Amino acid sequence: MKKSILSLGAVSLAAMSFAAPAHANDSDAIINAIACAPGETLHVTTGGVEDNFGGGPDVVNPASTVLDSPHLMNYNSVHSTTNRQYDEGGNNRFFVERLTGARPGNRQATSGKVIFKVRPTGSLYDTDSLMIGALHRHGDLNGLGQPVMLRYTYGAWSTLAIPGTGWTETNNMYVGDLNILTSADGTRSMIQVLNQQNRIDFIWQEDTELDFLKVALCVQD
Repeated sequence: MKKSILSLGAVSLAAMSFAAPAHANDSDAIINAIACAPGETLHVTTGGVEDNFGGGPDVVNPASTVLDSPHLMNYNSVHSTTNRQYDEGGNNRFFVERLTGARPGNRQATSGKVIFKVRPTGSLYDTDSLMIGALHRHGDLNGLGQPVMLRYTYGAWSTLAIPGTGWTETNNMYVGDLNILTSADGTRSMIQVLNQQNRIDFIWQEDTELDFLKVALCVQD
């Protein structure tokens, strides 16, 4: 079983071979425990830098701007703000990210996980929620990926509105099983969405700070 990593930089995607860093990140053990079948490669796509909210801000993929709907742009105008980047705090700032190229060469993915670390920022996080799927714009779905949602409740993310379990959490780092997480109507897994779209979109509303995002997939050679 082979491994590769794809990191999202400020402008372009850069492929590199997998190597454990000198100081292992919290997500390394999760990723290294993924056992792909013979004839598959473990491929990791990363947004942001896993540094426990240090450094930064780390920029989102520029392709994420396609998700800026009139609703979201009006919200930013009313609140005199912009979408947040990784490691940026503050109230009333949406986080919008699109991870592309998760399946190198458009090869089929058979399983995978999404991994991210978040924390509340400001005082209004109780109403925050997350959408995951293949989205055109905020709240505008293309029919292939209805949102899978998490919501803050009294300072902790809860699994409200998730059709199935699929989530685990340790120290504000969340892991979602893309084979278990399904569309809102329960007809498609997020793996199926990725195989159809070769991307996965994330929208956080709106008082949540992101450290990093990772999508780890077993893809056919």
